[in-house]
Amino acid sequence: MSNLAQEDREKEKKKRKLMLIVLTFVLIIAAFASIGAYHNHRERVAAEQKKKVEQKYKENLSSAYNQMVAAGSMMEDIINGYTEVWHAAIWSNGATIDGQHYTDFNMALARNSKE
Repeated sequence: MSNLAQEDREKEKKKRKLMLIVLTFVLIIAAFASIGAYHNHRERVAAEQKKKVEQKYKENLSSAYNQMVAAGSMMEDIINGYTEVWHAAIWSNGATIDGQHYTDFNMALARNSKE
């Protein structure tokens, strides 16, 4: 019976070793799966942040474009006013601004700038 008891102990030791190996293997797989899931989560969060930054950039670019177009339009109106006064003061018989007649370009321009 002692031989039988010794065989049972050896089987029990082998069973424990096998359980330890299987448990270690399962823990390693779980660790790698957790690391992979965390890595995927970080990539997804980074992609969402990148998308938000790109959207904000597009909005800022659109706003800057609209402001530049508006400023350019205002400048064009100002330059057209100067051109009309210059042309009238130099080439015509003078410029009439607010009912007053000016033949000097500088005076006509100064009066036109006050408007």
